[in-house]
Amino acid sequence: MVFKGSGAAAYNPETSSPPANDEGKKLYWEQKAFQDPRAADARRIVNHQLSHGIAKERVSTVGWNELSAALSSALLSITNGEDVEKSLKSAQSTADAALEKYR
Repeated sequence: MVFKGSGAAAYNPETSSPPANDEGKKLYWEQKAFQDPRAADARRIVNHQLSHGIAKERVSTVGWNELSAALSSALLSITNGEDVEKSLKSAQSTADAALEKYR
């Protein structure tokens, strides 16, 4: 999203995240999803939020990177056919060990 030119839309026109600059935003709103009449107010709402400081960056959460990595690994394992309970228990153990430094 920090690329010059068309921003995120330059390399992934299917992205669900608004691009970081006005040029990319033009391409973003041209996506097929926004051509649907049910999305008519989406541009107005998102632009209002962005221009009035309503949209905010997510706050940094201690331990999120470690937890996210453990959950992503479990999801990948489950998607590839691993046992759900085993994958989630493994993720829990991994997360517990990684988060120990914050306790």
